[in-house]
Amino acid sequence: MQQRAVFYPLGEGITLIDDAGEATCYVVEGPEKALVIDTVNGKEDLKAVVRQITDKPLVVFNTHGHPDHVFGNVFFEEAYLNKKDWPIHDAFFAQQPENGAKPCPLKDVQPGDTIDLGGRKLLAIALAGHTPGSLCLLDDQSRTLFTGDSMCHTLWMQLDHSTSIQTLLDSLNALDPYRQRFDRLAMGHGTQTTPADYIDRLKACAEDLIRTGGEGDEQGSWFGGVAYHHRFGENDSIFYTKDKL
Repeated sequence: MQQRAVFYPLGEGITLIDDAGEATCYVVEGPEKALVIDTVNGKEDLKAVVRQITDKPLVVFNTHGHPDHVFGNVFFEEAYLNKKDWPIHDAFFAQQPENGAKPCPLKDVQPGDTIDLGGRKLLAIALAGHTPGSLCLLDDQSRTLFTGDSMCHTLWMQLDHSTSIQTLLDSLNALDPYRQRFDRLAMGHGTQTTPADYIDRLKACAEDLIRTGGEGDEQGSWFGGVAYHHRFGENDSIFYTKDKL
């Protein structure tokens, strides 16, 4: 059976793992440990996949609680996830068949906490919007911000548990003190990093959406129904429902 996971080396001890085009996770190697950022869909043994990259002790960090970023937790002993997203994590696992694998225990992680890989430290930063407990991770060594789905080329803000657009904008503005510390964004989907100035365009989009109320925005379908695209590029948009304004 062909492996779902495809590896994309990003330099500085970072490997992007694309899970059959459905979600992205990352392995960051430090001197003593390796960090697994998100665990994708759980459709193959992610721990065995990661062991093709490193044999170091592993730390697992979930950027948020959605199934395409946490279902692979079943292959690990524990995972860090902000407590605000535990109900989301639990609800999706509860929808699994009764004979489905059980999730590993969760450990709370808060903004300002660091993940120490033996001298290489990554800082957790709040980025509420897509979910209330979404966190990103800042790696000073590679000047990379790992965003999960808090920043995506189509940013889903239409979910019941997504915050308001104003909360998203506040979260993006709160990144300003860190902006001189990273050059690229490693998002939760895709096979390439994105230049950090994407944040400025996303902020401008959120500001415009709040100002205009989304007047004239086109509708789009998703598996949960219909929402609206507020576009800021050929392939970039905030996907939202009117109650988020």
